[in-house]
Order: sequence, then C-alpha cells, then structure tokens
Amino acid sequence: MRRGYEAAYKVYKLNEYGVPQTRKRFSLIASRTVKKKIVPKKSSTIPIVMDFLGEENGFEKVKAGHIDKTNFRHTVAKLSKENLDAIKRTPKNGGNSVKKRSSYKGTGFKDSYGRMSWDKPAPTITTNFYKISSGRFGHPDEDRAISLREGAVLQTFPKNYFFDARSMGTIAKMIGNAVPPEFAKRIGQAIMDSKKDEK
Repeated sequence: MRRGYEAAYKVYKLNEYGVPQTRKRFSLIASRTVKKKIVPKKSSTIPIVMDFLGEENGFEKVKAGHIDKTNFRHTVAKLSKENLDAIKRTPKNGGNSVKKRSSYKGTGFKDSYGRMSWDKPAPTITTNFYKISSGRFGHPDEDRAISLREGAVLQTFPKNYFFDARSMGTIAKMIGNAVPPEFAKRIGQAIMDSKKDEK
C-alpha cells in the first residue's frame, strides 16, 4: 500500500473475462476506500467467434463493399481484385494464404491474409480490423473482412450501440481503441462488490 492506496495491477488475458479475443490489456485498479485488492471476475468459459458472429447471431451474409445505411453498421470495406482473389484462395475457418503483392509499397504485413476461426477467439480487434490486409481479419466463411458491427460485437459492444461518425475509419478507430465494454463492466462490478464487502 502506497500513500493510502491498495492497488491491483496485471496484464489481463481478456478472453478469460468474457471478451472473444486474444487481446491482452494492462489494467491497474487502485482504491483508498477499499482495503483489499480489487480484481475482476473471470468467466467459467472462453468465448469464441461462433458465439458472436454468423447468421444465427443476427448477421446476414454480405459481400465485400456492402454498405449498411442503418445504425446497425454491418458495413464492409471494398476489396481490390487482387485482395478479393487472395481471400477467395484462403482456406475457410482459420486458413492462411501467403501471397506476395506486387503493388504493395508499405512496410507492414505485405504478404499475409488470414481468416478467423469459428471455434477460437478472434485476434485483437485493432483500429484497422476492417482491412483484410491488416491481420487475421477475414471472415471465417465469407470472402471479405469483418464488418464494422462484427468488429464491435467482438469488442463486446451491444448490438444497439450507435457509433456517431461518417467514415469507416473513424468508427473503426472508436471500436479498436476502446476498452472492451464487458471487461470494463467486470471491473466496475468488482469495485461495487468490494465496497459491499467492506460494510
């Protein structure tokens, strides 16, 4: 305890806390009013992509370039012919495809295309999750990257959460930079529970 604070801190594996991603996040919870370490509660199971995406979870099949003008935002980025051909060749449900892109001039991941697996957690949802070439953000079955709303639900935003922005990039940045709401909720619950325990 320093300066009257009781602190708990660690790097949390968020798929142990209700978030269907391999995401890790450092969190520090400190209190001067609660005299014990406050720790969020783990899940009894590990959530996977199948628990959140797919038609049974309210996501109709769409193609690359689909624009959803409703607040649901099941909008998907367009793909160049080269990228569309690459994702079509990528094996479904967790497959990788390695292809050198002759037109690529950047310094990032220039040759890797990947699909998510239905039966595993998603990769960390970043601010570029809507771009097929930015990591394993290919839909498990459909020939496209995941949509804005699919990225949001993998971050555990409620399906009715409204993102007030016009561009895909701005919305994706809001989603990718956020603390997953389910993890934030568990931290809040742990704080409330610890205060009850102190009474």
